[in-house]
Amino acid sequence: MQKHRDLTLRRLAQFASFDGLLGQLYPKHAPVKLAVFHASGRIPFSEAQQGTYQPLEIGAQFGPQWSTHWVKVYIELPAEWAGSEVHFLFDSNSEGCVWQNGQPQQGLTGSSNGWDSTSLRKEYCLTKSASGPE
Repeated sequence: MQKHRDLTLRRLAQFASFDGLLGQLYPKHAPVKLAVFHASGRIPFSEAQQGTYQPLEIGAQFGPQWSTHWVKVYIELPAEWAGSEVHFLFDSNSEGCVWQNGQPQQGLTGSSNGWDSTSLRKEYCLTKSASGPE
């Protein structure tokens, strides 16, 4: 790395953003609204549904370690995406779980989980392609 570490890191982040390389890999993205409920501890889905959710901005930070936060995701897929495979990308820099209709669907692991990068799981497939795998 160059001696200007902060500048290099900012340039790499810009390159990997939706305005850079990521936007080339994932050229379309739908507007998403997020809301969060900060739970007092580990709670079941049914209790989380009764929580008071507040708007959440992308980039917000949570804490302390081992705390529990439930995030609701509101997304409306554009009609022109019908029949396309659509993935939801979410990196909370922590462990998480995708729930749908009260059932756990898939675990998520964030980029600062302490494991090697091959174990990352930051996306969840919302819809499959109508044409199937190529």
